[in-house]
Amino acid sequence: MLMGLYMASGRRDLALQQYEMLRDYLQRELNITPEPETSALHHDILDRLACNVGRKVSAVGDQSANLGETAAFNVRATCRCDLSP
Repeated sequence: MLMGLYMASGRRDLALQQYEMLRDYLQRELNITPEPETSALHHDILDRLACNVGRKVSAVGDQSANLGETAAFNVRATCRCDLSP
């Protein structure tokens, strides 16, 4: 699948754009939604994106302890990746 190839090449932006184009096309032309596997991949991409944001927030947290730790904890609670440095 094209989304997977974009992810493998580090182009999350294009993978997300491809999903949106597919979703819009399926809705407009066929009045259906993407298959569960495709939606699961989309959610995985979003989770990874959230985790990367969490890493950046956590790094800022080293400079301003409480805010950074709280934000990093919130991201850990919502995504399925390891945020350890």
